[in-house]
Amino acid sequence: MMRRFFFPGPALAALLLVSGCAASGFSADVTRFHDMPAPYNGGAGEGVLIEPLDPEKAGLQFAAYADVVGAHLGALGYEPAKDTTPQIIARIDYSITEQPAIRDDSGPRIGVGLGGGSRHVGGGISTSFNLGGGPKPVYLSRLLVVLVAKDSGQVLFEGSARNLGKNPDLSAVIPLLADALFTDFPGVSGSTERIKVAAQ
Repeated sequence: MMRRFFFPGPALAALLLVSGCAASGFSADVTRFHDMPAPYNGGAGEGVLIEPLDPEKAGLQFAAYADVVGAHLGALGYEPAKDTTPQIIARIDYSITEQPAIRDDSGPRIGVGLGGGSRHVGGGISTSFNLGGGPKPVYLSRLLVVLVAKDSGQVLFEGSARNLGKNPDLSAVIPLLADALFTDFPGVSGSTERIKVAAQ
């Protein structure tokens, strides 16, 4: 399944604007490799066709994430490709996996103590209980975007954004991963950066 993307409507454009602002709340480790000129001034109206890296992922979920990536590419100066004339193929992949749980010791604690003594002897026993609950699951989410020149097959850009967090809903995390991945696009080739974006 191939996906033509469209320029973001007013609501999506506003969402991208808000989520692109510097704020705390969501961080991603972003790694990028590219063969693009420096400084990069954005696309020159090249037509881009978006397709899944794994053909088995073609479907409604892919279509939703393709729209998110397409909105970022449109903001960079690329245009939706016509069916027969794409100049660039954008391949995307995504995943979320549960990681070993971590113990949450941040909750409130209750303490119980016993003490006693006399003029010559003193002593005490105390203990505390964590009310924060047991280990909390965490999830590793990832978004990969690869831009390929259709005619030559040359890879122009390859970037991934990864986050380790408590949200198991990939559909909620993908827009944030895309915000991080396309921050200061195309970035420094061969580097990994921790990029913080506004949580939605």
